[in-house]
Amino acid sequence: MARTVDPGRKPELLARILEYLLEQPLATVTFRTLASALGVSTYTLVYHFGTRANLLAEVVGAVSERQQAAQDKILAEGSALDDYFEAYEAAWAWVTSPEGRRRGLIDFEAAVLTARDGQTPPAMAAYERWNTIAIDGLLRAGIPAGQAHVLVRAMIAVMHGLKYDYVITGDANATTTAFRHVLEAHRAEVLRLIDRRVTESTGG
Repeated sequence: MARTVDPGRKPELLARILEYLLEQPLATVTFRTLASALGVSTYTLVYHFGTRANLLAEVVGAVSERQQAAQDKILAEGSALDDYFEAYEAAWAWVTSPEGRRRGLIDFEAAVLTARDGQTPPAMAAYERWNTIAIDGLLRAGIPAGQAHVLVRAMIAVMHGLKYDYVITGDANATTTAFRHVLEAHRAEVLRLIDRRVTESTGG
């Protein structure tokens, strides 16, 4: 008789792996070292995750989940422009939290390791999702598509750079000051474009 699959086993293993990786570099992690640390068999890990690359993807996906609520604010149908800017604030608050910094270390290390192997970094999915939903937010505010793509790409790229700065230095004050400066410049440009379109549409 085939063994019944426990649907809660994989999430439980992933949660324990994430805790383990808070203190261990990804570069040294193998199924064997994980199995030893978690007190399970290597077969169990291979069964649930398949390959090391799949495991890295699962790890980065789990790290990204905490930011989904902030991202989903932009997705809300008819959300106000204030919600668009507040979503960045909420995401940055997570980045600079103690847990956010530890998870950020995992995120960046996984990206470097997979890119070095010629694979698409797992974090790219979250990065692209940010771009997509932020662009949708600006489109709903009346920003033309071409300008929305440029504005969002620039804002998110700088935000990720500041995230890297914080993860490496741990200087929350300096990186948050820089983040607020960038966000206010982004806000001013977005509002300027909206005002210009309103003026043009009314013939002012």
